Amino acid sequence: MRARAGLLRRSLPGLSKTTPGTWPPAVAYRLTPPGERFVELVERLSGCGRANADALERRPTFRRRARLG
Repeated sequence: MRARAGLLRRSLPGLSKTTPGTWPPAVAYRLTPPGERFVELVERLSGCGRANADALERRPTFRRRARLG
């Protein structure tokens, strides 16, 4: 199991891990500050999409434009 945790830690540098003293043993993961900033960016982008959903739905898709041309 330790090798798997090390592999996870190396493959996802934006995560940090703590092991609380609980029974049964548990592992708690949290985002590092750069990971939290990335989440903020994705949330802002998602909010922009939701705010403009009506306009985006009315916009012709690539296939529709291709047929018109």
